[in-house]
Amino acid sequence: MSGLRIGYVFAEKGLAKRMREENAAVVIHPGTIEQIGAAAALKCDSYVNSLRDYLQKVRDRLVAKLREAPGVEIRPPEGTFFAFPDLSSLFENDKGPRTTC
Repeated sequence: MSGLRIGYVFAEKGLAKRMREENAAVVIHPGTIEQIGAAAALKCDSYVNSLRDYLQKVRDRLVAKLREAPGVEIRPPEGTFFAFPDLSSLFENDKGPRTTC
């Protein structure tokens, strides 16, 4: 729930423990209002379903547009709406773009 800066994860117990330890060191925890808002949203199937559908449309459009760009490789994100395209074919090294001359 990005607008509330809150989320959750299901994971194996050992992994969840390690994630909790890392998270405690780098993330500001959500306040009470955010937690109440997230709990209310999760009880409302129509909200969750409409948000999921909207974010999927946005993701699919972004991926389609990136795939139209020459030299850009992209795999659709599976668990987020952030996309990380592979632009390596566009650059010779970390100093600049490939030259065609």
